[in-house]
Amino acid sequence: TAMDLPEGDLDLLVESMKAMNAKSDPAEEERKGGSGHIGKMIFSAGVEQLAVVAYVPEDKQEQLSCEEWLKTVLGAFGGEVAATAKDVCTGVVKTNSDKGVFPLKIREPMILEANNFLRKKGLFPEDDSDEEGGKRGVEIEGAADMGGLQFFCTAMDLPDGDLDLLAESMKAMNAKSDPAEEERKGGSGHIGKMIFSAGVEQLAVVAYVPEDKQEQLSCEEWLKTVLGAFGGEVAATAKDVCTGMVKADSDKGVFPLKIREPMILEANNFLRKKGLFPEDDDSEDEMVFGDDDFPSVDAAPEQTTPCPAEEPAPAAEVSTPEKESAPKKDSKKKEEGGKKDKKQEVEKELTPEELEKARKDKLKKVIKEGGKRGVEIEGAADM
Repeated sequence: TAMDLPEGDLDLLVESMKAMNAKSDPAEEERKGGSGHIGKMIFSAGVEQLAVVAYVPEDKQEQLSCEEWLKTVLGAFGGEVAATAKDVCTGVVKTNSDKGVFPLKIREPMILEANNFLRKKGLFPEDDSDEEGGKRGVEIEGAADMGGLQFFCTAMDLPDGDLDLLAESMKAMNAKSDPAEEERKGGSGHIGKMIFSAGVEQLAVVAYVPEDKQEQLSCEEWLKTVLGAFGGEVAATAKDVCTGMVKADSDKGVFPLKIREPMILEANNFLRKKGLFPEDDDSEDEMVFGDDDFPSVDAAPEQTTPCPAEEPAPAAEVSTPEKESAPKKDSKKKEEGGKKDKKQEVEKELTPEELEKARKDKLKKVIKEGGKRGVEIEGAADM
């Protein structure tokens, strides 16, 4: 989950974790803490860094290594470990504007990465990729009918970068929908689409072009163009379905979650050049369908974008891993630079005693926030 008040301060985020784990007193008017029996990883974004604290209770340490969990999550985003222990490990990812690394931008993808690690260990509920694909097919069909769109690009969470599973997702999206079913699935076989799934080792991509659109668009050309822009490789080609992937390469700064949204934009731009979606002359921004447009997938940490898509603003604070698309780089730099200058200006005006008092006041708020979040986590776990 994400914590707001520490604002990227690692020491304060550690205090948040302590408050979450503190023993809860049922006699208190406002309950706090009480989640010490639940393993968790918490994140806090500031201007200069994203702070991360992982916690694994003693009775779960045979199932899960706190250090391995944290290192895996940090490693996927070029972060560094600050301290390790069997129960609590800490680390940070520094802001790097040259590489497009901004705390708010990477926070939700890192939460997703942490949950995916737990899934692989069998410590987080698994969902069915076919079911996800079927539901998404209905949503795409509805959105296309409303907007007259015939091509979609979207991200799928559950395949976790597995190309075979992503191909199954595509089949489920295209399967004929049965209106008599209590929960409709599929039904978007007449809509061309490219879907993406990010895992630790690779970003999997599957493109689909229905038969009646193959004269307008070559599925193979579409996929090769998108993969080629990111150093990817084609796995299989056909007139209707083509597959491929981009391998993670930390030395070159290639991380699946980081390149997923830019690749969706690349896929959309290819369609625009082909005249398969009208140009928007009134604005440089493009249309976006997010989780609010698709309420049936609130539990799925992913974003759906019709072709073409825009670069949305950073996601708001959430307690579950949701997708977050890249903000515009220039505006982000200005925003973060402004915040940093303002923060430094305030700090210059305060005396050491005032700074210490401000920090203590903030610590109280952080502990209060952590205590409340501990209650929420305990309640969610009990359900």
